[in-house]
Amino acid sequence: MKFAGKDKQLKIKDLLKFEKYPIDFDYQREPGAWSREDEQYFIDSLLKKIKIPKIYLHRKRNKYYIIDGQQRVETIRFFVIGKKEKRKKKFLKLDSDITGRSKDVGFIDLKKDERERLLNYTLTASIILRGSDNEIRDLFRRLQRGKPLTEGEKLNAMRGNIVKLMRDLTDHNFFEKSLTSKDKRHKFYHIASVFLYIEDKVDNTTFGNIVKFFERNEKMKKKDKIFKNCWRNLNFLSKCYKRNELPSSGLGWLTSVYLFISDLRSYGLLGKCTYQDIFDYLESFYYNIYDETKCKGIYKEFYDAVHAGTNNKANIIKRQKILKEYFIEQFDVHLKDEKRLFSSERDRRIVYHNAHGKCQYSGCQEKTRDIKFNEKFEIHHKKMHATGKKAKYNDVILVHPSCHHLIHQNMKLKRIKWK
Repeated sequence: MKFAGKDKQLKIKDLLKFEKYPIDFDYQREPGAWSREDEQYFIDSLLKKIKIPKIYLHRKRNKYYIIDGQQRVETIRFFVIGKKEKRKKKFLKLDSDITGRSKDVGFIDLKKDERERLLNYTLTASIILRGSDNEIRDLFRRLQRGKPLTEGEKLNAMRGNIVKLMRDLTDHNFFEKSLTSKDKRHKFYHIASVFLYIEDKVDNTTFGNIVKFFERNEKMKKKDKIFKNCWRNLNFLSKCYKRNELPSSGLGWLTSVYLFISDLRSYGLLGKCTYQDIFDYLESFYYNIYDETKCKGIYKEFYDAVHAGTNNKANIIKRQKILKEYFIEQFDVHLKDEKRLFSSERDRRIVYHNAHGKCQYSGCQEKTRDIKFNEKFEIHHKKMHATGKKAKYNDVILVHPSCHHLIHQNMKLKRIKWK
């Protein structure tokens, strides 16, 4: 990374130019991290000519992007030129007990020489002439060593393309429309990182494990299976939560819902079920967990699994299993079971022998029910079960391919599609 030979001296009135000195939100903390009192003390310090730490700017295409110093610059702008809130211009005012003045004051209330002195106050800025995304994030991480960063901020300061993919995930409309958070950007970074992590494997979702996952997958690309599946799961979730927010942005509930949706996508959901049904099921399940009169049985089990450890592997798997299995019980749906296809030669011979070589579909429309072993035939499961259940010979029948198609058509089982 190359820095300018000398630091640049800037006046506060220069920093009021939004277009020339924009804030680079890829690196900065969420706006509004300072309290109102923090802002007031900072402006009062400027008025008292107290020296403040330097800010860092990244020069790109004749603009100076603020990569460290956002809270200071935003507070100055808030005080001097105000900011629009609810269509009205609102200015920062300084409380009299902070400034020692007889009354509260805004920028317009200052004496003329005080206003000029503030606008001409000079501060030091280090200018970065060139620097890659990784280098800028590394600098931000170093500058924040003395400040407590959130987990999302720490992840955003890591190296590698996986960090960009994490950011891309938070641009998905699921995050904007279906989740709520005070510190949206960095809270969402952490949630997106957990989604990527559990898409790879279900394990303890401790921050240390996620960091190691990011380091191992530093070069992850959009075409990689983990990211693609993660994005598709968010598409599915968006269809379920079209106009509604999830009742909780807590990781205990979010990881459970994400894995539940991932299961439905991975195994293939079949049945008389809509996205609205899934939404209703998840909403009802959540509120039953926290309703003292209904929190019994599986709801109590789920509640205990959340509060026994949000990021514990065993509890994550337990919650995932409860959500999935209870859903299957409540709806006329089945999970496609690729392990129960009777694809081996031995299995097919046993089914053929038990059927005496005849199509066992009562509505068979073929000219003859007799099927030769070297002909094409299929095996239909009379009862479909969730993936992983052991297949049984007395649960299947021998059928023509055309008859198998008719059976499923009459069952009116449709696979939920996603984009």
